[in-house]
Amino acid sequence: MLVRFVGGLWLSIVLVTVIRAAEVVEPLPPGPCAVACTNLELDVPADRPLEDYLLGKRGRHSCYVSGILKQPGDVLIAHAEVPSDKRVFAAAAGTRIPLVLLIAYPTPADNPRPDYMVPYTNTGDRIIPHMQRSGEKPIFADPTARYPVVFYSSGYNTHGLWDLGRIKFLASHGYIVVSIFHGDGRFGPFGSFRVRPLELRAAMDFLLAHPAFTAAIDHRRIGVSGSSMGGYTILASMGGQTTEPLISAADPRIKAGFALVPFVGAFWQHPFGSDFAGLKSVHTPFLAICAGNDHRAPAKNLEKALRLMSGTRSAFKLLGERHILTDTAWPDVETWETHFFNAWLKQDAEA
Repeated sequence: MLVRFVGGLWLSIVLVTVIRAAEVVEPLPPGPCAVACTNLELDVPADRPLEDYLLGKRGRHSCYVSGILKQPGDVLIAHAEVPSDKRVFAAAAGTRIPLVLLIAYPTPADNPRPDYMVPYTNTGDRIIPHMQRSGEKPIFADPTARYPVVFYSSGYNTHGLWDLGRIKFLASHGYIVVSIFHGDGRFGPFGSFRVRPLELRAAMDFLLAHPAFTAAIDHRRIGVSGSSMGGYTILASMGGQTTEPLISAADPRIKAGFALVPFVGAFWQHPFGSDFAGLKSVHTPFLAICAGNDHRAPAKNLEKALRLMSGTRSAFKLLGERHILTDTAWPDVETWETHFFNAWLKQDAEA
């Protein structure tokens, strides 16, 4: 479990001068709602590993998860339109990038649709609950409700199934949750820095206008969540100005952002500037969880970045953890993420 210091921002690095009494926050259980998901039924490819398609790996022939869908007409696929400026977007300039989305949402406990087990074992959770099949529409727990929505951006060279457990957990607490399959292998690390904010915006535009979801979403309560490079992605979309050259992808629709081990810059790559000055324009409420022994996204860099942001921002450090967290850390991540979004998207005073 984590200990929260009331009035403080870190477990071991404090960004305010006074630490008042500590209190213990127990891990949250799953929420009261059953969870259902949109379609992601996959074929097992014969030409190369399934993971290559999930990651969008390049080779003699590029591939992406959209190429192994059993029911492509029933899967939600957004498209990011990349500007034609080759100086900024290099080979991606002028292209239209497909983005497969997996949506989890609250559903009635008696939803009769069967679960689907993904034919991929390199993830902690393989079960897509009450998955929609051909021609089926979402069955919401309360068809009259308008739910807050959270968009997930995973780490570099990962994919949306890595976040399956987290999106199901948050959906069980009354959220519509969107996991984006970025397919970073299509662009490489430097290209991905440029197109990622465009992809997040495209996913938001697509789902908020989708006829099966728009009436169920409260468009005033939009959150974003990112891990590692996904942390960079959401910060850029929350107003962080990226460098080389200067690009702004600020999206005023975003009301709160949560990041796990966020990459704000390290070593030779500083997307917000070597002094993190590009983050001065981030004013949206923000909570981060970092790891004490993380050498990929060092906690000391996050501390510097937080000092430059304005508005409500805070962070917790998981002592002893590395960039890839151990299983014991996940209940804390899910707990603080849910409390954070409850506070800023549901205006829950206790949270």
